[in-house]
Amino acid sequence: MKHVGLLSLALVLGCVAGAVTTQFTVPAARAGSDAPRWEYNCGVNPTKAQLDEAGAQGWELVSTAVLKTDRKNFDASLVASDIQFCFKRPL
Repeated sequence: MKHVGLLSLALVLGCVAGAVTTQFTVPAARAGSDAPRWEYNCGVNPTKAQLDEAGAQGWELVSTAVLKTDRKNFDASLVASDIQFCFKRPL
């Protein structure tokens, strides 16, 4: 009898939790709506002025990658020689 009461309580709490969480779901994309389209631009070792100009033109930084490193100084630290910056902006 005790187990039936606990099972009933768990069922009720599960139903309440399910009803509450449906209020917080993200609606699915509407059929026929277009996904955003992006233009991409990547460059190596841009200057601060070039980064400022890219920002002024609507470019958003999305990734960076180290292309080469000087592994001679591995004990102290890696010295990056080329860093690639990739940007995107809406079409």
